[in-house]
Amino acid sequence: MEFDFVEYGSLSPFTQQTVVSGIGRDVCRRLMDDPGVRYLIDSRQRTYDLLITEGFFYVCFLAFSHKYRAPTVLTCAFGGGGSWNNHPMGNPYPLAYLPEAGLAYSSSMSLFQKTYNTLFSLAINLHRVLVYFPVMDEMDLQEFMDAAAEGVIYFSMGSNVKSTDLSEEVRAVFLKTFARLRQKVLWKLEGDSLPNQPANLRISSWFPQSDLLGVAVAAHRNMRLFITHGGMVRVLEALYAGVPLLGFPIFGDQVWNLLRARDSGYGLVLHLRNITQESFDWAVNELMTDPRYAENARKLSRLFHDRPEPPLETAVRSVQ
Repeated sequence: MEFDFVEYGSLSPFTQQTVVSGIGRDVCRRLMDDPGVRYLIDSRQRTYDLLITEGFFYVCFLAFSHKYRAPTVLTCAFGGGGSWNNHPMGNPYPLAYLPEAGLAYSSSMSLFQKTYNTLFSLAINLHRVLVYFPVMDEMDLQEFMDAAAEGVIYFSMGSNVKSTDLSEEVRAVFLKTFARLRQKVLWKLEGDSLPNQPANLRISSWFPQSDLLGVAVAAHRNMRLFITHGGMVRVLEALYAGVPLLGFPIFGDQVWNLLRARDSGYGLVLHLRNITQESFDWAVNELMTDPRYAENARKLSRLFHDRPEPPLETAVRSVQ
């Protein structure tokens, strides 16, 4: 890939930051497909005492620090790295006398320059959180799902009900079942860690659900089951994607929504108040092994999509 450094030098400092963050994203995507890097990702036997990695917008490699539970040395020849690289390491970066990389300031800044330096730092770090990190997360998630030859189960109790509010006994039931599965599991679970987390399970407080279930784009080919509380929007997302449901209704219309899915042949309903290891094992196995549930979900999805005009146009025309 050719890069015009002369043209790059004429860009504004903020645009320069967004350009190099995009380059870092593309480099990460390519290197994650490298056989040597793939070996490090998939290895469960090797251990390391220290991770030394380049910090020039290639934060994807910091995941190895987590995987191997090794301390990290971050190197960067990019003007000291700026707050972008110092904050993740816990290093102070006082903006009153340390200009961000790309700004033509010295350590003796005027009040205006200090203010601009602070606002500029805020802007690039907001870009990091709102744009750069979500893209990196999606890359990682894409690899996780692409590698799931036996399929993926997605488990989310929505935005109002938190999985951490469930009793330890109920969570233990879920965890024990997930550990036995050949499929990979995505569990929307608040918190950074889960004791005894099996290798096939990934947790996060947020997943791009509309992408997983195909509301924004085509549903991922490896999606096999959606475990949900049964809100209307969640049921419609599963119907849109043609994915079977396992529901745990909590309140409101959720039980009615899930009973309709059950009676339509593409879902099952359990209740948290009397769930057992045997009932959850049975329900997941039933939905994953009996092809009728997936066939009914796909058939109903085709009917759902078979309409004379897009839903948005229908809504606009009806309002007009």
